[in-house]
Order: sequence, then structure tokens, then C-alpha cells
Amino acid sequence: MITSAFQLIYCSLITKIKKKDSKNYFIVIFHHLNNEFTKNSIIYLAKKLKIFNIIDLRNEFKNYHLKTSKKINIFNKFKKGNINTEKVLKEKIISKIINKIPQNRNMEFYLRNNYGINEQIFIDIFSDKKFYGFLDGSGDYINFINLKILQLKISRYIKSFSLLLKSSRVNNGKILIWKKPIIFIKQKINDKENYKKIYKIFKKLKNKYEKKKISLIILGLPTLEYRKRFNLNLRKEANIYNDIINQLTKKFKLKNKYIWFKCHPRLNYDNYKFLKRNINCNFFSYSDFEIAELKMKNKSLKYVVSAGSSSLIYAQKVFKKKCIFLDLRNQNIEKDSSERNYLNFIKFNLETIKTKKEY
Repeated sequence: MITSAFQLIYCSLITKIKKKDSKNYFIVIFHHLNNEFTKNSIIYLAKKLKIFNIIDLRNEFKNYHLKTSKKINIFNKFKKGNINTEKVLKEKIISKIINKIPQNRNMEFYLRNNYGINEQIFIDIFSDKKFYGFLDGSGDYINFINLKILQLKISRYIKSFSLLLKSSRVNNGKILIWKKPIIFIKQKINDKENYKKIYKIFKKLKNKYEKKKISLIILGLPTLEYRKRFNLNLRKEANIYNDIINQLTKKFKLKNKYIWFKCHPRLNYDNYKFLKRNINCNFFSYSDFEIAELKMKNKSLKYVVSAGSSSLIYAQKVFKKKCIFLDLRNQNIEKDSSERNYLNFIKFNLETIKTKKEY
């Protein structure tokens, strides 16, 4: 169960897929926020890893979330009618999943260590099967001794448990109670060993930009797709990146033509076109489905910059690039996200950079 292409790399560390057995593996793309670009980037890397079976459940989950995420007062959620509606909707999506997933008595499932409410539905259906967890970016490395991070983490999940409190009021209300898999083996955070294995996997994969002159790569975030949440607009985002490009060209004596921007897979095409016209550097093609980590194989690449992409970690640890964290806490944007990203990434001893002013 995959929500981003790089998860396939961590997943392949567990599965050790052999070419002769690849027909037995299925990739399930299910997250309702995954757009066509994300889907294509997953398929692109899957083919390189010799996995060709794809099950697309995005529309099913999109319809499910559209109907279950209607704004209802939290106390009204506990009313029998609303709980019954939730139960019926969950039964429908369970039925659709069962119809699309090939059934086998020896089925195994691979999902994020810190899985979300979407994966939970698969667990509710197949809880008697064996589940394996894989790592998924910087969130897996959070140290919960830091109370500020713990507070941010709790605030993200607290709403998800509201229905569980009263689900038993409906006949067969247990369908709303989350199950636990009988067997769930999580991938351990063994940094050095994982990084070595990841490097070996990438060493076998070809990168079409491997020989191109690239000095610095900027990894974008999908912030423009959530403008109200982040208080961002196209001009503001372009100004932020141009500010740091000006600083970095002077500091490292770089030419703009050797600075390349890699957009986040969830960025839509219209936003991509605006950023490409207004940010003073080169852009990878919108139809370039290679994941950012493949670009790190470029021998001329020295620097990688981002405000929160987990690719920064792998650029530093796996490919030994100089990585710079773009600290956005001085901007008038959503504070929880900028603070969370800062706390996540500062522990990796990354160099930081801020814009000269607020935009």
C-alpha cells in the first residue's frame, strides 16, 4: 500500500523481490490526495523494480472521504443517525476493496510503520493476515522526548478517534472500531544499514540526468495545493525561492543555469507553469516522473535545498550531498507545519537558511 514512490524503496528492503516472483506483487495506490503525477511516478519506479501489477483505489477513497468528512458538530457525530451513516459508508468501501484485491490465503500486506486511517480500513478487512511496516520519511525519526513535537503529533490525530467512543450504539457498531493486525512486523530504524541497502538499490537504477551539469537542486513542497492552510500564493512562493537562490548563488559562487527545481508530485500543472516562469532557475519537466532521490546520483550535484522534503535526509545520508534546510518560520504561514518541519529536520544537523525578509 503506497502513497509515494520512495516508499517502494523501503518496501523492497523488506520484500527482496525476485524477477520470477514479481507477478505475485500488487501495488495499491489508494490515497485520495494522490494525483495523476504521483500515480505515474509510483508506476515509473515500480517498473524499474520489476513490479507491474497496479490497483488504483483513489476514486473509491475520494468518494468515501467526501461523504464522511462533511462538517458535523463533534457532539452530533455521536448521534445514532450519523453513526449509522458512517457505518453504511464504511461497509460500501470495504465491499469495493474486496472486489478489487485478489484473494489468497497466504496474502501479505506492506504499509507504513505509522499508517493512517486509510490503511486502517485494509487492516479491518484483512486483520487475520500478516502485515509488514516500512519506514516513510522524516516522521519516523521523530524523538518523542521533545514535548513540542509530541504536542503537534497528538493534535493531528485526536479528531480521528471521536466516532470510536459511541460506535457500539449502532447494531453491528463494531465495524467502526479499529482492529489490530494479528501479526504486524515493523521495519526497524537501523540508519546505517538501511542507507547502505538503499544506495545499492539506486546504484542499479538509471538516471536520465546523471551526466547533466547540475550544482544545486531545490525540492519543492505541495504548499500551493493547500493555500488557505499555509497562507501562501504563487507570487509569495516565487519570491521566497528567488530570495534564497540569490543568497546561495553568492555564497557558493553558483550560476543560476546550474540550479534546478524539482516540484512536488502533488503540484498541479498551472502552478508549475507559474513557478517555472517566475523562479530564476531551471526546472525539471512536469512529466519527469523520476523521484528526487534518483537525481542525487548526479556526480556534479553538490547541494540540495528544501523546506521539508524527506529527500534531504537521503541526499545527506545516502549520497553524501551538502543539504540545506529552508526555515520558513519567519514567514506568515501556518505555524504548526513550519515548526514541525523545523523540529523534524534540525536533528539531522543540516545547515539552515532563511529568507532576507517576510513576503
